Amino acid sequence: MKKVITIITVLLAFVSSAHSITPAEEKILFQTLGEIKGELKQINRRIDDVNKRIDDVNRRIDDVSKQLSKRIDNTNRKIEELKSDMNARFEQVDKRFEQHFKYIELMVIGMFGLVATFVGLLLWDRKTMIGEAKRQIYEEMDSEVRPEKLKRLLKSLREIAKVDKRIAEILKKEGLL
Repeated sequence: MKKVITIITVLLAFVSSAHSITPAEEKILFQTLGEIKGELKQINRRIDDVNKRIDDVNRRIDDVSKQLSKRIDNTNRKIEELKSDMNARFEQVDKRFEQHFKYIELMVIGMFGLVATFVGLLLWDRKTMIGEAKRQIYEEMDSEVRPEKLKRLLKSLREIAKVDKRIAEILKKEGLL
């Protein structure tokens, strides 16, 4: 390229310095111009080849870019699908936890109900049993220990106390003499 520029500069200087050109100079000038044209054609071919290569590279880059875009889009779509699947699964797990908590709640309420019923039955049984035991004890006492018998027993002890001083002391102490 530098060679072409120097030749063009020499030719322009040559043409500008003299208005008339001799046939030998004209022949050299046309030869030089022919060489310049040939070199320019080669340079143009090389530039065209480079442009083709650049176009090929650009096409390849565009193809790769399109493929990457498709892959990125596919990956993004898959990620969104996974997100929605994960959200659905988390919702299912949440529903299961809620169901389990409801079942546990029902079981706890049932257990408290059973315990309350059991305690109620125990208290009722105790009350009825104690009441029945009292009634039976009073019946037995009434049948065996009658007030007339107690009066006669106390009268007998007072008679013995007249003779036995120890019994007299005990009866005085209890306020029975």
